[in-house]
Amino acid sequence: MAEEELDAIKAIFSLPGEVRVESSRSSDAKQCTVVVKPYENVLHIFPNCSLTVVVTIPASYPAEAPTFSVFSDDLPRQDLSKLRTKAGQYLEDSAGMLPGILPLLMSLQDEFSMLMSERLGTVASLSSGNPGRQIMGGSSGRDIYGDMWILLVQIDHMRAKVKYTKTLRNWSTELGLTGRLLFQGKLILNLLQGSRQQLKEFLMRQKMVNVDVDSRGHKCKERLLNILCEERLPDQAERLVS
Repeated sequence: MAEEELDAIKAIFSLPGEVRVESSRSSDAKQCTVVVKPYENVLHIFPNCSLTVVVTIPASYPAEAPTFSVFSDDLPRQDLSKLRTKAGQYLEDSAGMLPGILPLLMSLQDEFSMLMSERLGTVASLSSGNPGRQIMGGSSGRDIYGDMWILLVQIDHMRAKVKYTKTLRNWSTELGLTGRLLFQGKLILNLLQGSRQQLKEFLMRQKMVNVDVDSRGHKCKERLLNILCEERLPDQAERLVS
């Protein structure tokens, strides 16, 4: 199960250098280091700010909770202490339950972005179609500084095609994304536009929520998703029409 979560983490934090996974020399545990960037409204001002989260995943996970460390040169000690306390409380509350690590990382990204926004004196608008998550950005698909990203994903197959496509369209609507779901023979592509944090939320749902059925007809998660492109669009790029 840890491998599935690590694959999901790599899919969400997919830029070069954002994720590093190593095996422990002294045990069967795995150590996952994730460099978490704040949302675009902060990156416009501090393009190099980041939060480094080191998660140690024991071999008995999820029966045994992971441990973590949080570092940042961009936050004062008091704010780092707040993040560590909230992360510790999250892990304690979700002990023995799945999923756990990816939502923790995204929650830390939310908190990190809010702390940096407070330092900038920025009031960010918050909205979410998913309880417990905060997504910055509005229905325009851009953040408050106008950034828009594009995501191109290849889906290996759809056994429950009608239900799967309906789920993807519903998520796109909830998150204020626009795009195209393309079918050409066995090739399935999903092209999406929106703010980067909304696109990350979409990917997290697709990796962590049952969206299809397996060969036995049992509900299953998307395990063969392949990100072909994820990049910021030029300022003059036009938004796809829904």
